[in-house]
Amino acid sequence: MRTSIKYDIPNMKRDDALTALIADNLRSLRVNFGMTTRELGGKIGISKSAISQYENRLRMPTIQALIAYADYFNVSVDFLLGRENTDTDGHKRVRPNKKLHYIEGLTQDEYKALKAYLKIHRKSGHIKG
Repeated sequence: MRTSIKYDIPNMKRDDALTALIADNLRSLRVNFGMTTRELGGKIGISKSAISQYENRLRMPTIQALIAYADYFNVSVDFLLGRENTDTDGHKRVRPNKKLHYIEGLTQDEYKALKAYLKIHRKSGHIKG
């Protein structure tokens, strides 16, 4: 059974949206692990320039590159392609939205705890927004 991918990015062609999604996922993983493109490249055997091209939507990663990322970051290739939100250990991962793009990688429980924390502090006036 083949499922179709839904794209939430308006006014983009299907391939552009997929490239954008993959690029954002690859960058988010690297940044969340606090790695430079050079450091990641050394770990997974991909050049710094190739990683930069993937993350800047200039080049689509090869299957081998996607597998290297998935193995290193303990996620599935489907996760990188936006087809699931669970890592290979079965932990639910929160997909980023435009306002909270920096929190990708949180488990569902961590996201709920952060959300509750923010709610409490917004009510007390310590955080605006």
